[in-house]
Amino acid sequence: GIDTEFGSQDIYQLIEGLACPGEWTGDVLPNIPWQPPQSAPRPCLELCNQVDACAGFDMMYLASEGIVNCAFRFGRASQETCIDAEEEMLAAWLAVLPDLSEHPALMAATNKFRLIERTLERTFSCQA
Repeated sequence: GIDTEFGSQDIYQLIEGLACPGEWTGDVLPNIPWQPPQSAPRPCLELCNQVDACAGFDMMYLASEGIVNCAFRFGRASQETCIDAEEEMLAAWLAVLPDLSEHPALMAATNKFRLIERTLERTFSCQA
């Protein structure tokens, strides 16, 4: 049969209390207005969706300012490849955002998954 891609959609999994600085691309989108429990910050989603190599992003939310900072990743976030100790996560964020004004209310990682809709055309034969 013929298998053709019909359309795709990116969805994200949120993992709270995780940061993956070893996977960061070096691209950070700072100071995005955001308030949980809204869906993930749209500018971060849009930028990651535009880059095929983007596997997700880590986010750090500052409650008093109502902003989130996003660091983009090449690799998937998991307990095995990332850090979950608060002091280590904070140190990683301070390395890229040295002017951090408060302790983050939320540090989390997201993983991007692409759902692909395909059509499959099959040829049937009723001959015995």
